[in-house]
Amino acid sequence: MWSVLLLLGCHGLTETGDAGMVGRLVDAAGNPVVDQVIRSIEGQGRTDADGFFAVPWKPPETLVMFERHGINWQLGRAESHRGTQVVIALPQTRAVTVECPPISCNLTFEWALEDGLKGRWSSPCEPEATFAVGGAPSSRPIMLCGGNGVPAMQLDDRGSVLAVQRKPVPLRIRLVVAEEQAPEACEVRHGEVPATGQGAGWVAMVNRDAWLIVVCDGRPALPQRVPMTAGSAAVEWTDQGPHLDLQGQLPGVWTVQLTSETSPPWTMSLVMDETGSLPLPPLPRGTYQIEAVTEGPQGQLRRVGMLQLQADHTTGRIPVELLSAEP
Repeated sequence: MWSVLLLLGCHGLTETGDAGMVGRLVDAAGNPVVDQVIRSIEGQGRTDADGFFAVPWKPPETLVMFERHGINWQLGRAESHRGTQVVIALPQTRAVTVECPPISCNLTFEWALEDGLKGRWSSPCEPEATFAVGGAPSSRPIMLCGGNGVPAMQLDDRGSVLAVQRKPVPLRIRLVVAEEQAPEACEVRHGEVPATGQGAGWVAMVNRDAWLIVVCDGRPALPQRVPMTAGSAAVEWTDQGPHLDLQGQLPGVWTVQLTSETSPPWTMSLVMDETGSLPLPPLPRGTYQIEAVTEGPQGQLRRVGMLQLQADHTTGRIPVELLSAEP
């Protein structure tokens, strides 16, 4: 009790009023927060072993502020505070990774909590940079991503990750084929975003530039790099094209990951057809990497080899070079 009286006496304060705030800072479990600096425009104080503090102010600047675990907190005086020792109760917090959007912006998260307590985190964000924040409130924040020419953004709150992304926009996709080649079924995706059928084509809600991957009747079209702002895209598909036969080099292989050496690269999964070969898209000249996988004894997938493919034609069998094989 004597420590509380000494603390309050430092500023001549015994209760919250026009001269300043007197209060106690506690965590979400009600335990005192010790040795925390709390300040105002006029001065500052520090919490004692029981969480008590006293901070002077002068109207109209009746506001106290403090920083804790990366979050800046503030509390303004309410009429209900007058004549009391204000209890500031911090909320439940979590450690999060902040993921910046693919463009630069000034990023701010704000939390408006009960009893007028407000939290804020802010930083310049470079494209796809990340930040570790140890004391973010567990509730969902309000997100602001400002700057010249910054498009509309949205927040994806995944618990331990706060990811800032562009708001998705529709990308309309149509297939260009000869009449006699019309496929029965197609799988379409823009990056990792699957497209859904709509009318004679597909629509994907996209929020970044990515490769457009189309596989019809087991045969892939050549991937296209499509910006999220394109609005529409046309994909040429043919039921004719090259194929791989890996059984001589890697028996038991039933699926591969084919990756280009473009910048950025594209990757697509290829599944063996009923003839035992792997259909390929009509590949331009160049070098491609292949990761071959097969099913293990317990049904798990395991890598069995890495291969290199040198494309120099668009039909027939394409030779590959075995770079490595795993037992």
